[in-house]
Amino acid sequence: PLLLRVMPPPPLPPPTPTPLLPLPLLLLLLSVDASSSARPRGGRLRIARVSAPDARLGKAAFPVGRSGARLRGGCGFLGSKCETLVRGLARCFGGSAVIQTRRPSLKVGAVTIPFPEMSPLALSGLIIGSWNLIGFALTAAFSTHKLTDLTGTSAFLLSAVVSYLNLAAQQDTASMSIIQSFSLEKLRPILLTASVAVWASRLGSFLFKRIISSKEDPRLKYMFREKGEPFIVGPSIFPLKLSVFWLIQAAWAWISLLPVTMALSPVKVASDATKGGALLALGSLGYILGLGIEVVADWQKSRFKSDKSNPNRHKWCDIGLWKYSRHPNYLGEILIWWSIFVMSQPTAPFWSILSPIFVTGLISFVSGIPLLEAKYESKFGNDTEYQQYKQKTPILFPGVFRRN
Repeated sequence: PLLLRVMPPPPLPPPTPTPLLPLPLLLLLLSVDASSSARPRGGRLRIARVSAPDARLGKAAFPVGRSGARLRGGCGFLGSKCETLVRGLARCFGGSAVIQTRRPSLKVGAVTIPFPEMSPLALSGLIIGSWNLIGFALTAAFSTHKLTDLTGTSAFLLSAVVSYLNLAAQQDTASMSIIQSFSLEKLRPILLTASVAVWASRLGSFLFKRIISSKEDPRLKYMFREKGEPFIVGPSIFPLKLSVFWLIQAAWAWISLLPVTMALSPVKVASDATKGGALLALGSLGYILGLGIEVVADWQKSRFKSDKSNPNRHKWCDIGLWKYSRHPNYLGEILIWWSIFVMSQPTAPFWSILSPIFVTGLISFVSGIPLLEAKYESKFGNDTEYQQYKQKTPILFPGVFRRN
């Protein structure tokens, strides 16, 4: 309880006085939240001690507490604007504020890993952009199509892991193990990072294994320079077309990871980490369902195509889940990213819904379904059985949208 004593000063100080802060300053310390402050300029700003005059004791020190993620609850990190406000308010009452500056770092054993002072989105963009730049350089130098999918999916994994470690460094903890605490503050970052890691590892290994056994990647076939072809002005416009492809791939990863990146933001975890338990559970169930659909669909199609005793292995797959959807693997992919968005709520801002919308649009109208539909139509457009398969099998969602 906050007590504001308004009385004339006694002639003698009491033997056991109680330090009191001016009510405006105390209310400020209890109400200012890190989510409403500016980003620290020179590192994280932690209020270590605020002193202010007391009506009966002169100056009294108020220990804010140990380092944490926010002021509400007793301690926290402030941006430069809040720092100025606290200093100014303390001076108004004749007191002072001691503010410590520290750059975020993560200590693993005897090794200290520093993290740059930048927003979570900028950090994610730096990781994804740098990794795809390396992939582009190797692809262009060796004229290989083998690294595209492996680099693209591993960029997701690297960005999610670095964002998680950055969160751990910002929170002054090298271990955010769920064993230590079952709080949503620790559980949500772990589940989001693990979800991206499992998805990226599974899909990356599957695509890499498939591309190793193929002669070429049809997406990159016209982007490589033929022998003797000049740079830029040749038919392939090498390496401009190839660089645009890699730029789009980097944008795909950065946009898709928006819910995860923002949910692992130290400021957002501080303000909303204890909310949304039901959404986290619902999203986790949806993620498991989507991943299961994608894995089973890929396995069934691979088995269908590799079975030498199957006379239709060079045609369209119509077994298992492929009886109910012409693209069940893409259905699982879409469900995965909508579920990850649900898991990130309400810690991630709602505008991060751009991620599942982007993935759904990309698969449905740009690079996924349209390319495969055009490929099969060019091969089997005159095949009566294929036309019957198209008429009775939905393009994506089972039971709906049966027509093309």
